[in-house]
Formats: sequence, structure tokens, C-alpha cells
Amino acid sequence: MISDLARAQDTSSQGFIRRYSSGTVDAVASLLSPHPNAETILLAFPSISLLDLVDLGGTVGTSAQEIRDSGSYDMSALNSLRQKIAGSADEDQPRRTRDARARLGRSRAKDDV
Repeated sequence: MISDLARAQDTSSQGFIRRYSSGTVDAVASLLSPHPNAETILLAFPSISLLDLVDLGGTVGTSAQEIRDSGSYDMSALNSLRQKIAGSADEDQPRRTRDARARLGRSRAKDDV
């Protein structure tokens, strides 16, 4: 599927992956997967809201609705992670994305306890 997106942008799959951050590539892969992760999508695309994903429908909408219905979704924490990712030099962005995801995962695990 990534190769189809790359062809649409007149580039190779590797070119597509180099063109975008690892977070963006992960989010696109999640959008195209049968089991999308709405948090990954929201973290990569700051202009998209949880309600946008719900309105999208399909498996993405279902994933977003489950988060919304859980009542434990913390948009301020997500926005803070987005700012941390965007706040440094581009060469550090993949590391910052991984670190932010790890922090998000740890904060969600605490909510499950």
C-alpha cells in the first residue's frame, strides 16, 4: 500500500519513507491497515482531531470511537507530546517520535491499573 502512495507521488517506496518522518509513515501505514491505531494517526497529524477520525468511518472511525467512548483519552497529553516532537532539530525527530510514543504507552498503562 505504501508503494501505491509512493507511485501517486512519483517516487519510490524508499523515497516516500525518506520524505516523511517515521511517525508520519507509521500513521499512513496505520490508516491503511485492517487494525488502525487512532493514537498513532493523531500523534502524526496535528491538524486531525479525534472527531475527524470518528467521522472518517470504517475501521479508523471505529478505532477512534472506541477511544472516545473509553473516557480516558487525554487530548492535552497528546498535544504536549506533539509539541515535544516538533520542538527540536529534524534529525532528532524519529527518536523524539519513538520517545513520545513510549511515554504515551506508559501513561495509558497507568490508566489501566
